[in-house]
Amino acid sequence: LAPSAFSLLPPSLLPHNRKNCSLRVFSWHPHTNKCALALIDDSIRVYRAGSDTVPTLKHRLQKNVAALAWKPLCASVLAAACQSGVVVWTVDPNSLSTRPSSGCAQILSHPGHSPVTTISWNSRGATLVSGCPTDTSMLVWDVATETAVPLQRVGGGGVSFLSWSPDSGRILAATPSPLFRRAVGMGTGAACSSRCLGNLSFTC
Repeated sequence: LAPSAFSLLPPSLLPHNRKNCSLRVFSWHPHTNKCALALIDDSIRVYRAGSDTVPTLKHRLQKNVAALAWKPLCASVLAAACQSGVVVWTVDPNSLSTRPSSGCAQILSHPGHSPVTTISWNSRGATLVSGCPTDTSMLVWDVATETAVPLQRVGGGGVSFLSWSPDSGRILAATPSPLFRRAVGMGTGAACSSRCLGNLSFTC
């Protein structure tokens, strides 16, 4: 973690012995001085500079959290990649509540697309893409309608890592094999295209 991160986090979450560390996933907000932590008990805590309120996010479907992603240009929306899909939390940053209800969470799930281990918002925060090591398709989500468009791939196994380009026009997808794929012509939601430029294959 960057040195400035330690001022936000309690020392108990950052032991020197990695074996005893309760921290599983960490994510900075891209625009504000706040961060989210997923712990080994599957809870998520949100820390914000200058605030003593630490919301704890828990949901019965929030198991085995593998990744966290803050929605760009928004201070209140956090997505979590989980065993059964994606949990998208909307938490008012000015709220004094430390235990937001499950009504603040949306559940994004799709048959055959689990566990979700990688997620990425585009730069405008309009579209979320998710990946799964057992599914060769990436899912591009319209979070507002909770609908997804599959991007079919051929070869390379499932998806181990996803990242949008800064202009939101391309997605880089890494696979468990020595294969990367970049998809172009990306729209949002139902307008999303799966046209691909090709594969980048090399040994990492």
